[in-house]
Amino acid sequence: MPKYVDYLQEEIVRLASQEVAKAAAPLKEALENLERRNATMELELARLREELAELRRGFAPPPSVAPRTLKRKKAGQGGADDIYQPELGIAKYGPELVWRIREKFQLSRGQLAALVGVHPANVSRWEAGQCDPLADVRSKLESFLSLSPEAFAAKSGEPRV
Repeated sequence: MPKYVDYLQEEIVRLASQEVAKAAAPLKEALENLERRNATMELELARLREELAELRRGFAPPPSVAPRTLKRKKAGQGGADDIYQPELGIAKYGPELVWRIREKFQLSRGQLAALVGVHPANVSRWEAGQCDPLADVRSKLESFLSLSPEAFAAKSGEPRV
């Protein structure tokens, strides 16, 4: 009898293994498909990251107009009045824009920060190109673009020289 029991146990194990293999085959195939899709997506992600880096490099102001290399002009000499200058490659909300708004209206970083409701360090970060203003702050900055220094002084309540 023990031989029959051993034989039956071996046969049960063999048949169970076959059934498990049959049931696992679609799962194994699905796993392989997911791994292939994952690899494809990782390649696509790497490509998109590189494309984003290229776009960021393309939107940065040229070194000749970077905020740290600009020489500030005295009032009335021009330069600060033309804030958005696509021909110079100045991004609408880039470091150059924030600097030029401050220049046009003769504002310190703290004064501009108070006007738009942020910490002065944020203005420094914008000018350094470390981050961009949030949407609500961008709209406030954009509203400054259409104002003359006199209209800005009237709107902000601060006299300008």
